[in-house]
Amino acid sequence: METFQVNRNRFPFESRFVEIDGHRMHYIDEGVGKPILFSHGTPEWSFGWRDIVQGLRGQFRCIAPDLLGFGLSDKPTDADYSVAAHARRMEQFIQQLGLRDFHVVANDFGLSIAFHYVLRHPEQVQRISFFNGWMWPLHTDPHYARPARIMRTWLGRLLYLRFNFPVTVVMPAAFGDKRNLIRKSTATTNKPCPTRNPAGRPILFRANCSMPQTFGRNNGGKWVRWPASLASFFGA
Repeated sequence: METFQVNRNRFPFESRFVEIDGHRMHYIDEGVGKPILFSHGTPEWSFGWRDIVQGLRGQFRCIAPDLLGFGLSDKPTDADYSVAAHARRMEQFIQQLGLRDFHVVANDFGLSIAFHYVLRHPEQVQRISFFNGWMWPLHTDPHYARPARIMRTWLGRLLYLRFNFPVTVVMPAAFGDKRNLIRKSTATTNKPCPTRNPAGRPILFRANCSMPQTFGRNNGGKWVRWPASLASFFGA
């Protein structure tokens, strides 16, 4: 397992670990009060929530896990990194911590991973806040379907596995305010990503390739029905 020394000035939290499926998942658990569960996207880790956690931990209990293969969690090369597998592990994480009546904050594909639990246990979830996510089939959405087709070609594999495309291009492009892309924060964000080491880049490649399949017609419709399920969840 690759080790990484975190800059605790930029990430001033105690690192905690829980074992799931024989692997260690890293998380932070800060503050007291009503729990808030933060679910990150790709290629990210709990570092992305640091400013929000620092701002809220005086009033709430803030819990931010690193998905398996990301951040300071284990990065086994033989694990299942599909979105469905991440969702199952997130459910186990929530159950191991005994979270009840909590607020979900999620972005990117972390939204879909967290919502797996939300729809299975709506009585345990108090509120949901999400951004930069989706709740519809991806295989019919040109915004996702076209890049997904390219991703499965030799060019997509080359961009991910050779040129570290999601970290060097996608993440910087996602910042609305480029002034936040200071060198030290960018280095701290990127170093624990599985793509820093070329041997770990297939982790992220497999996770991203699974997204259109997981939320499309190939999953028996379970995830496609989310909009209707969410309408019921919100009482609509």
